[in-house]
Amino acid sequence: MGTNWRSKKFHDVCYQNLNDAGFPDRTIWITKAAESREWMDISRVGIIGSSAGGQNAASALLHFGHFYKVAVADSGCHDNSLAGIEWAEQWLGHPVNESYSQHSNVTHAAKLPDSAKLMLIAGGLDHAVSHFATMRFVQQLNKANKIYELVFLPDAGHSCGRCGYGLKRAKQFLKTNLWS
Repeated sequence: MGTNWRSKKFHDVCYQNLNDAGFPDRTIWITKAAESREWMDISRVGIIGSSAGGQNAASALLHFGHFYKVAVADSGCHDNSLAGIEWAEQWLGHPVNESYSQHSNVTHAAKLPDSAKLMLIAGGLDHAVSHFATMRFVQQLNKANKIYELVFLPDAGHSCGRCGYGLKRAKQFLKTNLWS
């Protein structure tokens, strides 16, 4: 969460608190916006993200599944212990501590609501976020008997859900689960 030129106080909201990711504020904003926009149907809210956004998209269902119903998580680092050290340390600190597992989608996989629709996309040649992070998440989803879709692109790199076959599948998934 956050952008350039924000204060340290602003960034501290997310430090060792990745599960927040601004979701409480967004759920309030979307709910409030729907009050004056009758075309908005907040019973069908979806989210899509890539990289850290992919981690957050899945996390939206795990921690805010009462609001978010559909997610496409592309190239997400669902296990922060596998993240690049420069990224992980920035948001979770050093040395590795309990915040790494507390903010790992792997740890919270069993929280996926039965009604949630989750698509995971991972590339076999991703050098930014190892597809093993997605596979660890998949393993825990399987153990919890959760339903999800997995698109694995063996010859694709990072953010492979943003183009070609990955994008086609993501669009189809969102259309099927939000507009039908």
